Amino acid sequence: MREIIAFFLLAALLAVAFKIAVLLLLLAGLIFRTEATIGLLVVSAIIAGFVAHPVIGIVLLATALTTSLYFKRREARQAKGTVKLLR
Repeated sequence: MREIIAFFLLAALLAVAFKIAVLLLLLAGLIFRTEATIGLLVVSAIIAGFVAHPVIGIVLLATALTTSLYFKRREARQAKGTVKLLR
């Protein structure tokens, strides 16, 4: 009986350690590689949206694509010099 309780306690401890490690990796990613980490969070949200509610997933996907196209075109215009920066 003691071994069974010890096994479940060890499994719970490993689960908590894994959650803490994921949280710390997420925090380190936000500090050092912000864009990549935010991209992964967006992809994770889209996948979660598709799993829970497909309509929400489609809306999140459309929002992410629209936002990325907007920023890509804005960068292209700034590279050409056609957009004046506000000061």
